[in-house]
Amino acid sequence: MVASSVKKVVSEVVHGEFANTCSDFSVIEVTMSQDLRYADIFILFYDVDELANQEKILSELNYDFSGKFDSKFAKISLKKVIAEQMKKKMLFKYMPSIRFKVAEEGMIYVC
Repeated sequence: MVASSVKKVVSEVVHGEFANTCSDFSVIEVTMSQDLRYADIFILFYDVDELANQEKILSELNYDFSGKFDSKFAKISLKKVIAEQMKKKMLFKYMPSIRFKVAEEGMIYVC
């Protein structure tokens, strides 16, 4: 239940505020750890076929912004914006740490 609420918030941010910046991928699934301290966000790439490009985008998404970084996400810090929206819309004892991952083939057909 928590994972579906987190997925809704993440999707609103990715497809709302950052629709132009985050046009390379879509949020497929969100899973939470047992203690709700980690949120794994599984994404599916659209037009990015090369594995090297996918890995670059994934590393940019998972980068914790704390200074200058050459990325299209560096100025906006997508993880920070998602965390702020989660704070506004949900009540957590501990704010979950966000980790982006690439969706596996089996996950794509479930959604």
